Amino acid sequence: MANTDRIDQLIQFALLTAGLEDEYIDRWLGPIHLVKYVYLADLAFARTNEGQTYTGLPWRFHHYGPWEYSCLERIEPALAAIEAEKKVIPSQRFENDYDRWCIRDPRLHDELQQKLPIGIAGAITKFVHRFGTDTNGLLHYVYKTLPMISAAPSETLDFTKELAVIKAQTATEEDDTCKLTDRQMKMRRRALRNIKTGLREMLDKRRKEKISRPTKPAFALSRYDEVFLQGLEDLDRLAGSPPEEGTYKVIFSDDVWKSKSRFDPELS
Repeated sequence: MANTDRIDQLIQFALLTAGLEDEYIDRWLGPIHLVKYVYLADLAFARTNEGQTYTGLPWRFHHYGPWEYSCLERIEPALAAIEAEKKVIPSQRFENDYDRWCIRDPRLHDELQQKLPIGIAGAITKFVHRFGTDTNGLLHYVYKTLPMISAAPSETLDFTKELAVIKAQTATEEDDTCKLTDRQMKMRRRALRNIKTGLREMLDKRRKEKISRPTKPAFALSRYDEVFLQGLEDLDRLAGSPPEEGTYKVIFSDDVWKSKSRFDPELS
């Protein structure tokens, strides 16, 4: 069950956070930005809460990212409640105009920040400062999150996908350190310092050798001679006849959405 109060808080906090940005244009967020920042807040919360989201929204794979229509519906009343300024901007590319909101209120920002879990407030602050109104950058980032790349279009997103990675990282860190004694930890730190010192010395040596070594051309000039032209002809012949000019339609199987190449780091 979605928690309307929590959804409103995240929408308000995202806009209030944007209102603290130095650049005036970065303070004005639209619906697509606000929805995605709420998603990233839910993702941050799920990582430390057994895959449960903060808002309870049933996020799903829609077009180019995570989407939830009831989150979109909460934007207008949530921002009206804090008296955010709204602009309706005529669109030169699309039929519908688009909305932008802004509010600059450091006091209200701090009050709301105190009410939110630290992880959520930190996530929203980080991502709003990182992406702001950069729609393409924001969409690209959320599309690459594990719940998204593990789902097919229209499917509900599974936030436990991200949880599994966090648990694996934590387990690895614990396995590496919990069995070491104090003496072993000191030896480990000493060894790391020695490695860093050795690397610095090696880099300094290479820099000195590079300075004293005579410079060479960065690349060789290409030779467009008979051998080169003959090579091009051979490659064209091996490629076979070119396809006939025309309009073609490529059809992919729906199985492509579950391909390991989308979420397996060894294949990406």
